[in-house]
Amino acid sequence: MKTTREKIEVMQAFEDGEDVQYGYCGETDTVWQNVPNPNWNWVDFDYRIKPKPKVIWVNESKSSLHSYAYNSEDDARYADESSSQPIARVAVKYIEALDDE
Repeated sequence: MKTTREKIEVMQAFEDGEDVQYGYCGETDTVWQNVPNPNWNWVDFDYRIKPKPKVIWVNESKSSLHSYAYNSEDDARYADESSSQPIARVAVKYIEALDDE
């Protein structure tokens, strides 16, 4: 059960244009579904802000022993320019696959 503050955060995010999902209350393995117009029935349903996939940029080593992850493409490219290690591929973008997609 969410606190009042947590409920407000979800509803405010919806008002701000974020995608919201709902699932049945009390389920141990909730299946989240998108809800375009929530009715905010907090008794029977739980609501959350739809998670956004994480994105990382990876410089892949030629030796395959080491790869380095960065939070931005610029960081990955800068690290490659200042690295003495041989890099096979620079700034490869990886996007997390979410279960509910």
